Amino acid sequence: LARESVGQDLPERIASTDFAAYLEPRLLRDGDAMSMAHSLELRPVLLDHEIVDFVMSLPILLRLRDKQLLVAAMRDRMPSSLCSELLARPKRGFTFPFSRWIAQGMRPAIEDALSPERLKSAGVLNSNAVGQLWRRYLAKPKAVGWSRIWSVFVLARWCEIMQVTV
Repeated sequence: LARESVGQDLPERIASTDFAAYLEPRLLRDGDAMSMAHSLELRPVLLDHEIVDFVMSLPILLRLRDKQLLVAAMRDRMPSSLCSELLARPKRGFTFPFSRWIAQGMRPAIEDALSPERLKSAGVLNSNAVGQLWRRYLAKPKAVGWSRIWSVFVLARWCEIMQVTV
């Protein structure tokens, strides 16, 4: 990436690196994995190679103008009230709702996997510490963080499936 961006100004180099190092390997891969896991067909239509090539050929300052380029391109196909609303709305990202999934839909599976009986059988994780962490997470999810619980859950299940014991 560094060699390919020689001669480009800094914003262009950052955009190229972000596209290649974050969009492709992370966002598209995660979207693909999540959609396949739930039998959904996901088509990121604005990532058609011809559209991407065209947009990447535009000056960086034009591309950095939040949603203005997209809204301008779609202006004739949307009600004017929607255009105004989209331009006025602050830009926001999308994140998968892991915290909600863990506390709601996956809660029974996580509680089962992190039960003292199951954890003690492998002996890899301290069941008291895991139980305390889980209770803290349920009380204040943001204080603990979903990724911490997810990591413990994955490790516990992996040890169980691989029959790892201490």
